[in-house]
Amino acid sequence: MDDQQLFANSTTLQVFLYLRQRDIEEVGVRELQRELKFASPSTASWHINKLEEAGLASKLGSNKYILTDEGRNLSTVDLPVNMGHYFLLGRLIAPYNLLLFFHGILLVVLCYFWIIKRSLVEIAVTSSLGIVLSFFLILLFWLQIHKKEKLV
Repeated sequence: MDDQQLFANSTTLQVFLYLRQRDIEEVGVRELQRELKFASPSTASWHINKLEEAGLASKLGSNKYILTDEGRNLSTVDLPVNMGHYFLLGRLIAPYNLLLFFHGILLVVLCYFWIIKRSLVEIAVTSSLGIVLSFFLILLFWLQIHKKEKLV
């Protein structure tokens, strides 16, 4: 089962992210139910069994679960959208959020040059570099989407 099928159900993704947050700590079904506010333990059990079938979690003798090495080392996840997502500092980040972050930093730098330094040359150079980098980032994201659409 690939990531896209596994995480097509957002609840399974929630369980996986909770296990990643807990890292190497053992987690029981009832704890998952309480922490993720599931209606019953069977909901938590069903989703954690899906992760176990995919090889991302394993059941311990104490009826608790822990992420496998594969689950802990997973760096990207294909969600049922057109682009892969990335784990950055323990958080799941969509590529367009990285682009927004880049533009936010660019805006701060441009404001610095405009307000503090009053240098039109530095503003022009920074803007030009920002436009070129933005173009390449958007092109990379577009190619990633286009590649996945061809595979489907």
